[in-house]
Amino acid sequence: MRFFKDAKFKFLEGRRKAYVVSATVLVIGIGAMVVNLFSMGSAVNYGVDFTGGTLVQVEFAEVTTAADVREALGGDLSYTITAFGGDNEYTIRAPIGEGQETDAVSREISEMLTAASAELGDFQILRTESVGAIIGEELTQQAALAILFSFFATLVYIAFRFEFRFGLASIAATVHDILITLGFLALFRVEISLPTVAAVLTIVGYSLNDTIVVFDRIRENLNKKGGRREDRIKLINRSINEVLP
Repeated sequence: MRFFKDAKFKFLEGRRKAYVVSATVLVIGIGAMVVNLFSMGSAVNYGVDFTGGTLVQVEFAEVTTAADVREALGGDLSYTITAFGGDNEYTIRAPIGEGQETDAVSREISEMLTAASAELGDFQILRTESVGAIIGEELTQQAALAILFSFFATLVYIAFRFEFRFGLASIAATVHDILITLGFLALFRVEISLPTVAAVLTIVGYSLNDTIVVFDRIRENLNKKGGRREDRIKLINRSINEVLP
């Protein structure tokens, strides 16, 4: 069942407004990255998965949830709280600030949990240790190279399957979507963790899929009788309308 079976939206008539909106969002996002680069030392707010930090394992005497623990820590999203081992046992991964030591971070966590003991009950710290980054610098570089290779492979595939200009357009569209996503993450200083990376990769996948589906319909309509002589704006509008759900 199609919701937009007889749709005749004129998408490309508003393309100039879309250019302005898109360019504005990109400038704001890239500007936020530059500001973060000078204020934080990185374009985005990397979490413990990238930077390493301190791991504190805590056991509570009463039933406690990860949400309760986070609330006791002031709701700070930079802490990664995970159920571990037995009941009411959690590990807390915390970033280490410049000049801070592992013991200082552990004491700070202990003090905050003690202050919330009326809600959480008694607890004991089972271990404290320094932890390395899950995603090291070398792995980050390899991931970046893999993404660049995937762009090249996409260009080759689409150029072979459709036309070379379609390949360039698909890469431009994907880079555009990635930059807008990273721009929002930078603007609101959202912590970049493994789930965040997975979300960005999901966006990349959907972006490529959507682009290829639309290009395939454009190619089909171009190859129909009279398609090459049809007005390009009308043909593209019709193609997009035809792939709507």
